[in-house]
Amino acid sequence: MARPTLLLFLLILFPSICQANEESSWQFEVLLDNKIIGEHQFTVTDTDLERTVVSAASFDVKVLFLNLYRYRHANTERWQGDCLRSIETTTDANGKSFAVSGEALENEFIITTLEQRNSLNGCVMTFAYWDRDFLEQPRLLNAQTGEYESVNVREPQEDTVRFNNVELPAYRVQLETKKGALSLWYGSEDKRWLALESITRDGRKLSYRPVKLPEVEMKSRLSSIN
Repeated sequence: MARPTLLLFLLILFPSICQANEESSWQFEVLLDNKIIGEHQFTVTDTDLERTVVSAASFDVKVLFLNLYRYRHANTERWQGDCLRSIETTTDANGKSFAVSGEALENEFIITTLEQRNSLNGCVMTFAYWDRDFLEQPRLLNAQTGEYESVNVREPQEDTVRFNNVELPAYRVQLETKKGALSLWYGSEDKRWLALESITRDGRKLSYRPVKLPEVEMKSRLSSIN
């Protein structure tokens, strides 16, 4: 009789290692005044030990053959529970570079940018649009700049979001910071993040239109962790 392989032996002793990661993905078209200029993708992967969030954005504002504005952003975050454990981001905002690196050490979170190094106290959260619980925080870490920003959230309003030619019941929440306000939409029943909209410094409308959303049952499992 053949002996069991080492992998089979380990799976028998530790069945949790054979459990698949739970993954939720969002993909948005990015529009400026209703014209598509790029995309932004988010992937949230949960294991028994931690949550990993990877996002990437690519925008180009063009007039005829001229590229007036170019934006590239990449971000990787690791979370334990509701607290950020580490972050690594790089951004090219039309030729201006940003880099943010951070790590939780005991009771503080050390954040390093191209200009400075700061220490933040307690449990730190980013602008984690994919997790509606972030709206309960009075301060949030800006993943692009490394700033720890004060925020104010207005009462939600009933609304709808169009996705795959269907009007989804939703509620709209407005989040205010010193740099301006942005609106977020979440599903009324499943609480999925559905859309985003903000006004740029020059008064133009920047919006995220959903192309891909997590499956409802997947999002339910994600919400149950929080």
